[in-house]
Amino acid sequence: MNPAGDQWRAEAQRLLAATQRARDANCLALWRDVIAVEAYRARETQIASLVDHACKRTIGYLQRGLSDVYELEARTYKSEFADISGQISFDKIMVATFFSSGWTSLIVS
Repeated sequence: MNPAGDQWRAEAQRLLAATQRARDANCLALWRDVIAVEAYRARETQIASLVDHACKRTIGYLQRGLSDVYELEARTYKSEFADISGQISFDKIMVATFFSSGWTSLIVS
């Protein structure tokens, strides 16, 4: 990444906008009534909460990075997303996402 360049900034802004749209659309009704995957039944509230948490943290990280490119360094990512206490780490969020996708494909097959 070239901190002085504009390409990363345009992509970060695109990701920020997409993440905000996802957060705005995320709700219990979306998971329960629209997506309506049988494997998710009775877990929709937790899924919506996890998605909101992930979006909120990503939005904050991108906003800080757009204000100060050095906020996007690996050490910052590690301290805010991977090695955190008292919050759900993004490692766990990714595992939950992959597990949900795999579990859904097993149920639907």
